[in-house]
Amino acid sequence: MASAIAERVTFSVGAEPERLEWSLAQGRAVRAEKGLSETDISWGAQLLVVCHPDADTALEVAMRFAPPLAPLPGHAGQGRRTAWRRRCFQLRPIREGYDMTRHGVIEERIA
Repeated sequence: MASAIAERVTFSVGAEPERLEWSLAQGRAVRAEKGLSETDISWGAQLLVVCHPDADTALEVAMRFAPPLAPLPGHAGQGRRTAWRRRCFQLRPIREGYDMTRHGVIEERIA
């Protein structure tokens, strides 16, 4: 939907190239269907990146930010595709256990 009206669309589908390629293809298809040029839009990707000298600490910090993002692919209906269905199935415990009423709330900070 955003591809037809926005000047910039940012995808939040993870860092796997096939997910980004699929999302970009969907956006481009919408623009083509509406007869819109790709020179009038920019595409972006939201990626979770944590920098820390200790890999375990970096992973712990990343896992505090990942749950708010993990439910989104399942909510967007992307699980209809076979490869996405497998990934969404793997994310099911996070999605089912995530309290959407507290979306984005981080309980504590890690130094």
